[in-house]
Amino acid sequence: MSTEQSETGASTLHTSIPPDLEKYAITRAEFFKQNPQVDALAVGAVVYHKKRLLLIQRSASDRAFPNFWEIPGGGSEDSDETILHGVERELMEETGFKAKRFVKLVAQLEWNDKRPGRTSKWAKVNVEVEVEGIETDGDLEIVLAPKEHQAFVWATEEVVEEKRKDGTSLGIFSPREWTPT
Repeated sequence: MSTEQSETGASTLHTSIPPDLEKYAITRAEFFKQNPQVDALAVGAVVYHKKRLLLIQRSASDRAFPNFWEIPGGGSEDSDETILHGVERELMEETGFKAKRFVKLVAQLEWNDKRPGRTSKWAKVNVEVEVEGIETDGDLEIVLAPKEHQAFVWATEEVVEEKRKDGTSLGIFSPREWTPT
């Protein structure tokens, strides 16, 4: 998959998109038109290296979920050319990784935010992404945004499955229930 630099310096993926991701090669505005029940959109990047999943820990000063573990991701923005570009942007902002190719859709999740004064219906699109340098046997250099995240771990499938069985979502893990191994 080739990449091309945009005017902002962010890479833009220009290759064939897997069939299950074609429906996300649209703008955020178009997504909301197609999904009128949703009024907020988040994206997530699922990254594997040596059969381990990348999880990053939110900063202790985070308002919403301090110290929680999550996959790289965040809010979709109007400036994102497509939802997939939002996945790519969030991955770069939160880890320093450049997306090499989109692999597949992992999940589109929807939930109600019942906190007072909050958006009522959220959707999150989680996409498996292959990153540049992933083919190496060595460690990948991760550059965390210190205001947002404080640590990272490459979690084994067994640990992730254990957390799923106890009802913990793949998107965010509670710090009380998660001990990196």
